[in-house]
Amino acid sequence: MNNSFSKSLRFVILVTGASGIIAQIILIRELMVSFYGNELSIGLVLANWLILEALGSFFLGKTIERAKNKIFLLSLVIIIFSLALPVMIYLARIIKNIIGAVPGETLSIPTMFLSSFLILLPLSVTHGALFTFSCNLFSAGTRSEKAVGRVYVLETIGTIAGGVILPYLLIPYFSSFTIVFFIGLINFVALFGLILTTKSTRFSIGLGSLMILFILLIIAKLPAKIQKLSIIHHWQGHNVVYYQNSIYGNIAVIKQQEQYTFFEDGIPVINTPVPDIAFAEDFVHFPLLSHPNPKRVLLISGGAGGILTEILKYRVETIDYVELDPVLLEAVEKFPTPLTIEELSDPRVKLIHQDARSYLNNQNKYYDLILVNFISPATIQINRYFTKEFFALAKQRLHKAGILASIGLGSLSYLSEDLKRMINSNFLTLKSVFPQVRIIPGDFNLFLASTNSEIDLNPKVISERLEERNITTRLITPDYISDRLSEYRIDWFWQSLGEYDRRKIVINSDLAPHGVFYNLIYWSSLSTPGLRKFFNIFQSITVLHFALVLVLISGIILIFVRVGSSHGRRALVIPYALFSTGFVGMVLNLVIILSFQSIYGYVYHQISILVTAFIGGTALGAFISTAGIGKLKKESKFFLLLELALILISPIIYLILFKIGVINDSVQEFIFPVLSLLVGFFVGMEFPLANEIYSRIKERKNVKSVGLLYASDLVGGFLGAIIISIVLIPVLGIFNTCIIAMMFKVSSILLIMLSRL
Repeated sequence: MNNSFSKSLRFVILVTGASGIIAQIILIRELMVSFYGNELSIGLVLANWLILEALGSFFLGKTIERAKNKIFLLSLVIIIFSLALPVMIYLARIIKNIIGAVPGETLSIPTMFLSSFLILLPLSVTHGALFTFSCNLFSAGTRSEKAVGRVYVLETIGTIAGGVILPYLLIPYFSSFTIVFFIGLINFVALFGLILTTKSTRFSIGLGSLMILFILLIIAKLPAKIQKLSIIHHWQGHNVVYYQNSIYGNIAVIKQQEQYTFFEDGIPVINTPVPDIAFAEDFVHFPLLSHPNPKRVLLISGGAGGILTEILKYRVETIDYVELDPVLLEAVEKFPTPLTIEELSDPRVKLIHQDARSYLNNQNKYYDLILVNFISPATIQINRYFTKEFFALAKQRLHKAGILASIGLGSLSYLSEDLKRMINSNFLTLKSVFPQVRIIPGDFNLFLASTNSEIDLNPKVISERLEERNITTRLITPDYISDRLSEYRIDWFWQSLGEYDRRKIVINSDLAPHGVFYNLIYWSSLSTPGLRKFFNIFQSITVLHFALVLVLISGIILIFVRVGSSHGRRALVIPYALFSTGFVGMVLNLVIILSFQSIYGYVYHQISILVTAFIGGTALGAFISTAGIGKLKKESKFFLLLELALILISPIIYLILFKIGVINDSVQEFIFPVLSLLVGFFVGMEFPLANEIYSRIKERKNVKSVGLLYASDLVGGFLGAIIISIVLIPVLGIFNTCIIAMMFKVSSILLIMLSRL
């Protein structure tokens, strides 16, 4: 085929690579919002994307070998991908309505997995097939023996370009629907250029008509209309007056008559002008009345619309109000009510548009009270305010008699095993930092922690302070205080809680977010009781269990390849090595992503950079590996060195994450993308080299083996993403996850050595 065809095909490969990463990142972001900000959904979405790409590459990709008109088949798949993309984004917006989820409900892992699987199905399968199609056409057109490696590099370069353009040039200025309509148009333009080189007049006219149609739809502002319609359906006909994405997630405001409700990732957090009086008074007055003389208060999250008003009833000198998402405060100020105007304009209130952990870490103020307004560690982002690291940071910013007030789910009638687990987790984590921890039980539990002073919860003392300070309340009365702090109620609570074996509880931390797992078990047992036993099994899993499974699998493979002298059998060790590389690459990539969220809290914004850095590393690794094929005298030994590098990188990543706090702030922001790039580099180097070794042993053309090896890599990534979302991060933590990643590569390197390739 001619040179113009080769150039056009290269451009198509670049565009489809960019389209894939843009589709993937947009859907991750959209589904995170639909799944109420649950970051574990990132792993599930990536898992489904990979397994569906593997299916598309291995099964649908085979059709290219039998097709008479291969270019027509390539074009058809690209058209299906481009047309399905806006439809699937729309479906991602309304999926929680389809499954019947209520606002604030924590969705179960199976629900998130199946929902994302169906949404990604038409996109990932077609995009996976494009890789095999492109390899076949590129090999036929260029007659290059290195077709697979070059297509891999070209697609990845396109992926990097898409990943860089998306967060900086597209997301800040355009809606998701506008972006994907432009992506579809660019795909059609690239495809049109390829078709012109074949001189297929009929197909050129049809594709040209489709291009014109897309241009007319964009001019007619159809993407903006679909965006508006999707928001209406997403909120089931509520009057949405504000809808905005921030670096932390999605902020929406609905209005019903004169009442505003502010949502973060679908969870209601503020109501104005009529607040939740019962919650506001309980949350504020018990901590402030427990302190002998509160003057300086730090309020973290959800203060506008009632909480601030209650604090301002005291003779406090300052209230530093820090909001996790500054866009939420912007929304509150955009829709003012008499309540919010009065409390936010009070000279004692200082609004701080900053992440609370970053704020505490970078200033030297000290407080009498720190109020943390998050009710449960439903996500890794929120879990950051339930960990021993945060409690230790807050402890450093408290005066000698200072009190930290935190809240959690509770009950006045029955504490289930799952609820006990959550309460004990928060209590024991606080106790690991504070010597004094008291719990006021209720429909939500109020945790009070102090360093050097006994927390006085004597009902008489609390009632006297209420009167002395001349505080006017609707709910908090002497009778209510006596009932809430009665010995009978407290004794019942501790007796019920004491029935649970606390030895089973692990301290909640940034790099071992067990609170998220306990919260997931609790909500899953309410919505799907049958899942409780399922999660309890996972809770008992240890590193030893993974080691035993790996020994069993490795033993079976070794027996199979060592029986007889067939080189073909021994070559099967290579697909297993790529399977383990896919597993380790995905696990370490998600370790970096979820660790970033645990430490900084804005992975919603950073996800594109981190994923692109990983893929950029694979491109660089694949390029170097492809260029070196044929120059290496001992390919098998170099392959073993790559395997060894993937073993060593796991502990390096853990040590860096463990010591991230002592690293200079200006350097920290670069560490996570660099780590992602490093992991991707070694993963990318293996694929072309593995394909070369496997093809030589099996004595078949290079392009023939790509489907099996590519699928092996993707299936390994799929299992890694699934397991890390359900077990590794929430149950075993980062350290044990890195150990398991090392064990996987140890098993593959031993098989390679013992099979005598």
